[in-house]
Amino acid sequence: MTINPDPTNAPGIPEVLRQLQSDPQRGLSSAEAARRLAQYGANAIPEKHLSPLRQFLGYFWGPIPWMIEIAAVLSAVVAHWADFAIIMTLLLVNAGVGFWQEHKAGNAIAMLKRKRARVLRDGLWQEIAAQDLVPGDTILLKLGNIIPADVLLLSGDYLAIAKQVSTLLHLGQNIIPAEALSTDVHAAQTQAEQADGFAQVFPEHKFAIVKALQARNHIVGMTGDGVNDAPALKQADLVLIAPGLTVIISAVKEARRIFERMNRYHDHPAGVL
Repeated sequence: MTINPDPTNAPGIPEVLRQLQSDPQRGLSSAEAARRLAQYGANAIPEKHLSPLRQFLGYFWGPIPWMIEIAAVLSAVVAHWADFAIIMTLLLVNAGVGFWQEHKAGNAIAMLKRKRARVLRDGLWQEIAAQDLVPGDTILLKLGNIIPADVLLLSGDYLAIAKQVSTLLHLGQNIIPAEALSTDVHAAQTQAEQADGFAQVFPEHKFAIVKALQARNHIVGMTGDGVNDAPALKQADLVLIAPGLTVIISAVKEARRIFERMNRYHDHPAGVL
């Protein structure tokens, strides 16, 4: 059961269904799904989990922490205890903030991993954990749904569908296939910044797009299934955990309100007596 991953030389939908031995009208049987789950494993990217202590200590290891730690040691050697206390406080605060942010991101990803997928099995639509999806499953998607796996859209062409959705949402028409993302770092950054959207995006593309936008000083919000999207979610500045596209609109509105309040405080600082 081998599917050509090259979208420029991909077989048609009937051929893909034949290779996957999948019936889009009835879906897989429970027995066949269980067999494929045992054969291919869970629909998840293996992750290396660190203990909270190791995560926290990791913020004291690296070029920038080393410089701060050297400054602290030198302050202690010359008995500048005030400087030593300030430096150590900054080091601990930085580690604490970084650890807390990573902890919150990890919790958000864990919530996304609990999302369920609507799948056709034994001729009936049912909800299962996204990580239990197997090759050949038929899943139901609606506008705004988080896609729980790498899927083939039976209703048409990837790029055409992406452009149609983008038109409905008034996002623009500059939609490019993710595989067209340049291997040149600077060119990829320009593509990501100028694109209105991407079509046929796989987890590795999402991670690259997030990094490219961050390199151009953009704050990047990310949503996903928490399974295949975990690397990109961890790299993003914000993790959006609510389903659908309305959460993005709400986040933008809230960010604008915060920005307006900051401007008011800057223009009209409060006097303290």
